[in-house]
Amino acid sequence: MDQHTSRLRADRSGTIEIATYALTGAVVVFFIARQTMKAIVFRKVALDDLFILLATAFAIGLSVTTLILASRDFGVLEFLTLERANTIMKGYYASELLYISSLCFSKLSILVLFYNVVVLRTHRFFVLGFGACIFAWSVGSVIAAAFQCQLPRPWEMMTLRCFNTVGAASTSALMILADDYSESSGSCIVQSTCPQRCLLSCFL
Repeated sequence: MDQHTSRLRADRSGTIEIATYALTGAVVVFFIARQTMKAIVFRKVALDDLFILLATAFAIGLSVTTLILASRDFGVLEFLTLERANTIMKGYYASELLYISSLCFSKLSILVLFYNVVVLRTHRFFVLGFGACIFAWSVGSVIAAAFQCQLPRPWEMMTLRCFNTVGAASTSALMILADDYSESSGSCIVQSTCPQRCLLSCFL
């Protein structure tokens, strides 16, 4: 009886599922709200709409991966068997690729929107250069995540056949922070040219 109670207390799968459903619902609501505002303001479909759609699709795929792991006792604190280890490693491997892809397209969507709003050619060159950097970082991150371990089982990150994933994750986090800072700086530069439209674009 005590063991059964202890297992129930250690099971966090339900909490993971609730949080995943809530966050996924928020992503879908924000996507619909963005597209509605975009349709009202610009009245046309552009490249940034395609990018944000892909970003949302990859985000939903990440949520589905999390739900699959939760349904397979991912949130249960118990001894790690070989089967559970394989499931966790495959889920984490897929989650990395989906997360990077979603982040890439969401950032590119913002940059495309900035490019369509700005007028000065120098600002457009800045946006294009920054977009190229984000695309290169995303491709490099996807390749690093996809081949972080030796083939034919590149998802086995709990083995000694992988490179320094902690260092790669730290580098990726620093790049994300740098991207966010650059986007914020870029939005301030762009806003100085056309403040009304750019202020509205920050919410899109």
